[in-house]
Amino acid sequence: MTDVAFDCDPLEHAIRSALAALDPARSALEEITAMFPQERRQLTSRLSRAVATADVWDPTIRHDLQRIIDVAQADIDRGRHREVIYDPYYVEQYYTHDVLEPHAAALQRAVWPVTVLLERLQAVEHITSAERLAREMRGH
Repeated sequence: MTDVAFDCDPLEHAIRSALAALDPARSALEEITAMFPQERRQLTSRLSRAVATADVWDPTIRHDLQRIIDVAQADIDRGRHREVIYDPYYVEQYYTHDVLEPHAAALQRAVWPVTVLLERLQAVEHITSAERLAREMRGH
C-alpha cells in the first residue's frame, strides 16, 4: 500500500476521529456525572474511566454511551417548555418557541461531546463490519 492510499484509509481516519473525541467526551461525562442523581452516577463514572484510558472499543461501551445519551435526552425534554409570544405584527399574531430550563440547557451542552464520540465509535464499527463483509465476499 502506498503512503497516499494509507493516508486515505477510511478506517484509520475513523479511528483517529474517535480518538480525538475522547478527551472532550471524558470532560463531558464528568460534567454529566455531577448533574445526574446519585443512582445514575455509577454508569457515567465507569464510562468516564473507560474513556480516560481509551478503552472504548468494546460494543458494551457504545451501548452504555447510548443509554447515557437517552437518559440525558429525557431529562432535557422534561426541562423544555413552549412559550407563546404575542406579536401583533406577526401574520398569525403569535408564535411559539421552545425554552430550556437552565439545568436542561447545561445538560444539552454537556451531552453533545458524548454524542460525537458515540457517532465516531459507530463509524469505526461500521467500517470494520464492511471490511469484514468484503473479505468474506471475496472468499478470503
